[in-house]
Amino acid sequence: MSDLPRNHGAGALPEPSEKLLAKVAAVLGVGDLFVHPPPPTPRLVIVTVAGPTGRKVLQVPLDVPMRQLAAGLGAEVGIPLVTAVTVHGERLAPGRTLDEVGVRAGSVITLSGPGAPPTQNGGN
Repeated sequence: MSDLPRNHGAGALPEPSEKLLAKVAAVLGVGDLFVHPPPPTPRLVIVTVAGPTGRKVLQVPLDVPMRQLAAGLGAEVGIPLVTAVTVHGERLAPGRTLDEVGVRAGSVITLSGPGAPPTQNGGN
């Protein structure tokens, strides 16, 4: 009988044990082997992004801080520099995520640029 791991389905092998990883690390002469899980799949939601010149329906990530999303969203609705983001009538702080402020499918995210107050209707 072989000491090799048995196949658990079509091409699948069981996860290596801590003991096996330690042995492989010792043979390779490295401290530890770390098996990293895959990066999480981003949670996405479909929203309406509104600016002074119009609206656009977009799919956006829920878990990314607004400071990282604002420029891309602004470009979608013709705002080269986003100065304010309003969600559910509240101005969103740059470090907050859409998930933290309760954005769900169908929510409206309103953007403003320099010299323009945030609008509720996105110019339409």
